[in-house]
Amino acid sequence: MRAFNDAKPADRYFGAKWEPLLPDMAYARSVPDGRPWFGQGGALPKTMGEGQEAPGPLFYASLLPSPFGDALTLDFARAALAGESLGADDTTDILSVSLSGHDYVNHSWGAESRLSHDHVLQIDNLLAAFFRDLDRTVGRDNYLAVLTADHGFMPAPEFLRTQGRTADGSTRARRSRG
Repeated sequence: MRAFNDAKPADRYFGAKWEPLLPDMAYARSVPDGRPWFGQGGALPKTMGEGQEAPGPLFYASLLPSPFGDALTLDFARAALAGESLGADDTTDILSVSLSGHDYVNHSWGAESRLSHDHVLQIDNLLAAFFRDLDRTVGRDNYLAVLTADHGFMPAPEFLRTQGRTADGSTRARRSRG
């Protein structure tokens, strides 16, 4: 862990661009970028560390709601596999990896956003590469992968209002009992 962190792997994403993987028309069912409720940074492409002179706390925090944070997590998992010789003998090893970027993306810009849509595609590619690496290092039939989630997301209340719905997803307004 110390060697991984000492190499400052996050710094390689300074200036990196998060660009949509697909053409604009493929995101037609997603809410377009730049909605007023998205807040800062709610549009793609997104340059990591934009406006900053060097990697620092703001840059590192900006990696969390991006595919780059998940890429770093999977790179650390690869380093753990190698550094701990996981899967190299007949003893069962357990490697638990938490890819939390999508949670940050959805909290920042909503599950209905193009950023959320693209992030799922990015994670799919990252996981495919990770599983290929596991196949190569541990062996295709020598590991079991389990994918779980801690919760789902509903659309942002602001988006629901644009659809004539209330924050609970219903189409009728609630009466207050005063």
